[in-house]
Amino acid sequence: MVKRIKVTQKKPVSWLAPKGLVQTAIKAMQAALFGAYADRRETIAALSPHETDSDTKPISYANERELWFDYIADTGDGWDATYAVACLVGEDTLDVAGADRRLKRGAFTILGGDEVYPTATREDYQERLIDPFWCAHATDDEPPKVYALPGNHDWYDGLTSFMRLFLQLDRKIGPWQAHQRRTYFAIELPHNWWIWGVDVQLESDIDAPQVEYFKHYADKLTRSDRVILCTPEPSWVEGADDKYRKLKNIKIKTHENLVFLEDLIHKAGAKIPLRIAGDLHHYARYEGRDRKDQLITCGGGGAFLHSTHPLPDSVNLISTFGQWFDKKVVSPSAAWCKQQRKKVFLRIWDNHGFALAVAAIYAFYAWVLEAASEGLVDYPAPHLSLFDYFAQKSDCPIVPWSRVTSHSLFALLLTLAIVIGPAVYGIKMKRFATSSTWPVIGGLLHGAAHLFTAIYLMWLFSSWGSYHFLFGLVPIFFLGLFFGTFYMALYLYLANLLYDGHDEEVFSCQAITDYKCFARFHLTRKGLTLYPIGLATVPKAWRPAEVALGLPPQKIGGELTYDLSAPDNLKRIFEPDPPGALQPRLIEPPIKIG
Repeated sequence: MVKRIKVTQKKPVSWLAPKGLVQTAIKAMQAALFGAYADRRETIAALSPHETDSDTKPISYANERELWFDYIADTGDGWDATYAVACLVGEDTLDVAGADRRLKRGAFTILGGDEVYPTATREDYQERLIDPFWCAHATDDEPPKVYALPGNHDWYDGLTSFMRLFLQLDRKIGPWQAHQRRTYFAIELPHNWWIWGVDVQLESDIDAPQVEYFKHYADKLTRSDRVILCTPEPSWVEGADDKYRKLKNIKIKTHENLVFLEDLIHKAGAKIPLRIAGDLHHYARYEGRDRKDQLITCGGGGAFLHSTHPLPDSVNLISTFGQWFDKKVVSPSAAWCKQQRKKVFLRIWDNHGFALAVAAIYAFYAWVLEAASEGLVDYPAPHLSLFDYFAQKSDCPIVPWSRVTSHSLFALLLTLAIVIGPAVYGIKMKRFATSSTWPVIGGLLHGAAHLFTAIYLMWLFSSWGSYHFLFGLVPIFFLGLFFGTFYMALYLYLANLLYDGHDEEVFSCQAITDYKCFARFHLTRKGLTLYPIGLATVPKAWRPAEVALGLPPQKIGGELTYDLSAPDNLKRIFEPDPPGALQPRLIEPPIKIG
């Protein structure tokens, strides 16, 4: 038997691309509106109430003597990273540097949120998640199960695509078979262990049917039970009792809602020795001062790398989790991240769409000023446009510019948008910067730098513009491309350096594919062991397996599209080039849980 393979190896998402930013913003607003007025989870629950479906019977592996299972989060970005992680997870047994044994493939895999980027569409799920996972394990022998939690990116279409893919029991993600009916789940494990997967939605809300669902399973808990709590985001980082709680942001609400759910577990006398989440694309482990409870962020399934250096050394969670937690291990290291942020000055140029958009804004602003000045008959001079006036006068351009903007409402509004827009952006993206003062100041200075550069470029090339205004716009466009992109890089770097602002943007614009991670668990009568598996370097080139035949790939927009035929028993369609480039390692020694 021969199987046909047609896949496109997608590039990582360009997070500064104007088209993507606009589309994501629109989807986010639509999803927020949808989530506020028509929660799809309640519809799902209404269609499958406890009395009529299998919810009263938990997903159970309780009869297994030992059990292996995997946890991955934040998959479905670029091909290289997603496929590399899928290859490791799909291996029947995995040889990991630092482990004292070969690690067996999990009987099931948990996808911890944000299964696809940038938005949840059928095409993106297919090309950025299903295709790489299928090519990593293209045989159907003993398909393991998959249980998925939706993250904010999965919610951007109101869960339509997520439901189609994960809530139909016959659907497959590669060889992994969907096995859940709701966007949350409870899994019974051997030896008095459970997994609870919680869906907190965009509004950071736990809906009423979900509360009832977990109340049902809380009634099954005993004092000897231990629960692994899986959540889409590590709310404990910004949900601590110290300075972060002053923010009262959406992470705080998430944390408070999860604490409400955890009370159900504690009232039953059960314990929660492990809370694990994705959303932040790195590995970080906090340990309770009782040396028993663990908080783990493991969001390295394929998306761009998040920095670890802003993470606090300790978090005060006495009022919610009953104790302080101390940071034990992060990957990559904080020192490496601080060095890497300097590379924003080089790697920001990979965002070609952003650079062109900034250049277009510079040219458009100059054109608006020129057009507005032509409507003035008394100033700067009769029948002279701003380009003409600048060409004849060598004095400061600020006075005639201010005169023009004061007489044109559109020019004034555009000016305010250029200056105030970056300040609003700085406040929205401040995250670990607890005060709004410095983000506002930094944003205003950033906007002012763009504004005055555009004015002085117009003044500098006024002789070109006085001949014909289009000639003046050409150098403004190209120099605006340089200065505008450089100012953005400088702003992101200084904001992160001085007040921990834009920790996400300074790394997302670099689209770093290295330092991926996932967690492999081994549960026996002796206890639960967690193996944190990391991939420091992701292969950047892949070649079809020798028995996979076809025409040379087509390269369109920097992405390779393959059309191949291969034997039906071929497991991995593409191999790293050079061979042996996949080198998994333990991020830290195995962790004994509970």
